[in-house]
Amino acid sequence: MDSFDTKLLLALLLPGLLVILFTRVTFHHVVGLILTVALIAASVYAGYTHNWLLYGADALSLTVGFWYATRMMKIARQHEQEDLRMEPLAVKGAVLLWDEIGIFLLSEHN
Repeated sequence: MDSFDTKLLLALLLPGLLVILFTRVTFHHVVGLILTVALIAASVYAGYTHNWLLYGADALSLTVGFWYATRMMKIARQHEQEDLRMEPLAVKGAVLLWDEIGIFLLSEHN
């Protein structure tokens, strides 16, 4: 893994994927970005990155990953709001309702 081409390819892919992964785990895109930047800073401090071209590739990947994570979170929030406006579902003599705090309630349907 000492090849510059390999390091460049990984610098273009991994930071963006890490931002997306951390965003999915923490449910917040800024926290995902901060965790990824902290990992990259630790790797730079440890001496794994030696070239300004690799720094630029990391920055580009972080930017693309952050853009995608922001877009992903915006879409998830829109779907969440649509789910809150969901109509009750009739289920064989009962009605499935969506509570304000996100709990499904089962009530008798007459």
